[in-house]
Amino acid sequence: MDLSEYDVLVTLARAPAEGMRPSDLADRVLLTKSGMTRLLQRLDERGLVARHACPLDRRGQYVAMTPAGRHLLRRAAPALLRGLAAALAPLSADDLAALKRTAERMTEASSPHSLE
Repeated sequence: MDLSEYDVLVTLARAPAEGMRPSDLADRVLLTKSGMTRLLQRLDERGLVARHACPLDRRGQYVAMTPAGRHLLRRAAPALLRGLAAALAPLSADDLAALKRTAERMTEASSPHSLE
């Protein structure tokens, strides 16, 4: 599983039970809509996500994680976290604090309310 796939599955794991619209998902994981379309197609073909009609807007779709997707996410998380810990290990406490501030600013700047 690559990081984009992991990011999508983590985001879907935190989403409401009905899932998310693909465009909202793309905004949250910072992928283009076309990149998200291709990624969701791959995940769907592997049985990790499922698409279903939006009950309020039949033209729209929701994407939700399947039980197989949840299982893979649980299996992949420890290895990914070990890799992340190894990548961050050389950083000092000051470097980590600066990285955290930067990530928080980026998250805030990319949130829907910041675009208003």
